[in-house]
Amino acid sequence: MHITAAITAGGKSRRFGSDKALYRVGQYTLLDIAAHNLHACNQKLIIGPYALKGWQTYPDPFPGIGPISGLVSALEHAKNGWVFFTGVDMPNLDAHYWSHLHHHLNPDVQVIVPLNEHGKMETLAAAYHVSALPHLKAALQEKRYGIRQVIEHHLLYRTLTGVPQHHFKNVNTVQDTQDLIDT
Repeated sequence: MHITAAITAGGKSRRFGSDKALYRVGQYTLLDIAAHNLHACNQKLIIGPYALKGWQTYPDPFPGIGPISGLVSALEHAKNGWVFFTGVDMPNLDAHYWSHLHHHLNPDVQVIVPLNEHGKMETLAAAYHVSALPHLKAALQEKRYGIRQVIEHHLLYRTLTGVPQHHFKNVNTVQDTQDLIDT
């Protein structure tokens, strides 16, 4: 089965105060960590202005509107099959997490998305089949930027529950990176 890894790294990092993707946690940048966590995928894409060896880089076609733009770009550039989609600021989505998600891939749905402890979809920790592209692209063109709403109203999806919540830790501040080091 063909799996494409896609890291969206085009955000403005306003709350962080500097470029999150290039911020070092120990000896690695957040971008390095995200890339390492997805190393087993067949095709590797970065949506944003960064380059890593072995990864194809594509610009975010509509910067500033949120992750739906990066997701559409990733699905457009994926050869086929599934896209494991994440943000550069979710370093706890380790290789074990993606392996777990891989075991839940199902040909009868277009999205496999975990739920957090509050029942909310974690759309930046999900698998999207390339067949979801037309619906996501239409939403983007209609200026409907919420990925969750597109999933709920237009796509066949399966939710995952019981995923350890530490995987969904999002890095929004420098203090959040210190919390990663301390755990």
